[in-house]
Amino acid sequence: MFKNTFNFTIKCVRSYTAKAFSIQEKNISELILNNTGTSSQNWKALREKLLASSSDITTNTIDSLILSSYIGNEHLTQAKSYINYLQNKNIKLNLATIGKCFKLHYFMHLKGLTTEKDEENILHMYENLINEYPLLDSITSENVILGLSVTKDWKACYHILKDMKITCIPNTASYNALISAAFSHDDYDMAWLLFQEMIENNRTPTILTYLAYLEQIKESDCKTKHSRLNDLFENVASYGLDLHTKVAEKIVEITDGNSKLTSISKEGMCKCCNSKLRRLGLSASEFEKLKNAFFKNVIIGKNVFYKTTPVELERFKGFVESMDKFDVIVDGLNVAYSAGVKQSPLVHSMLLAAVVEHFVKQRKKVLILGRSHLEKLPKKNWFFIKRNSTVFLVDDISQDDPYILYCG
Repeated sequence: MFKNTFNFTIKCVRSYTAKAFSIQEKNISELILNNTGTSSQNWKALREKLLASSSDITTNTIDSLILSSYIGNEHLTQAKSYINYLQNKNIKLNLATIGKCFKLHYFMHLKGLTTEKDEENILHMYENLINEYPLLDSITSENVILGLSVTKDWKACYHILKDMKITCIPNTASYNALISAAFSHDDYDMAWLLFQEMIENNRTPTILTYLAYLEQIKESDCKTKHSRLNDLFENVASYGLDLHTKVAEKIVEITDGNSKLTSISKEGMCKCCNSKLRRLGLSASEFEKLKNAFFKNVIIGKNVFYKTTPVELERFKGFVESMDKFDVIVDGLNVAYSAGVKQSPLVHSMLLAAVVEHFVKQRKKVLILGRSHLEKLPKKNWFFIKRNSTVFLVDDISQDDPYILYCG
């Protein structure tokens, strides 16, 4: 009883603390965003209010906090005004704040709000940064890549990205910023190499990356444009990527009326030209590779005893090698217990028998996979199931799901 009471108390305290912190965080954010002034006195007053509002806010964290709120809510001119205030007051910027400066430059560039002077300032800031910190942490590196990627020194981002890969996998924003920069400066080899690396690292291309590529090839001659579009389509198809509607609209725009937006029916038919899309499939060697990888990593795993036994595994391998093709694979336990585990064995057996009968009437070959205790179902229905389907049962302590997936 005391243990339960203690656990309940801890949960209440945690919940209350989290809620209180959330309210405080919201109030601080509102205080920053409601500030619309840009004078030196205004910024000084805001800093004083924030420092007095919470013991968690210190002179080391306040500048990064203010910039994060403005940038995150797209109040970019306010953020720039605050940076100017810090520089005019000769307030030393820490790494977190410097990172936000690079991030701000990137987003302002996307909005068309930067000048040549802004670029000079960000490049000067980068020069000072690497002189003081030859090795950057991953978060600062990500922000620096964003800011530098839209400057004439964009290639420096490649070396920063390379250093990052020593300790972590760069984030999506870093990859996309550098790839977009490479596309925008006609360095297609670097761009596609990083594009492929990004996908292999489970990072996703953004709309902006595709648009940067399409914008760059827009003025190319017809032959070059056609070739570049093929490069795009081949890479997208190779990795099974989807293109956003905005990207499709851009393709229509740059092809001067030689393409149209369309939709595809469930049967794979284009509603514009009535051509049918090629079916996606695996070659025999690709399927064999996939099958072996699944068997090794999912069924066997790190320890064969976690999911099955060596004897059972060999029995299954022999079964797979000897079995015919099946039209339907049924998870016996899931079907039997679909009416609820508290139902009688008779109900369980009737459900499974009904499913088998349904497919047999359609002249389908059925494989039932399940656990040994299915054999305890009432004999009449179990006999019908075994007579009209092929059955493979694993031990009750084994996991049957990997086997079902493998056979599928």
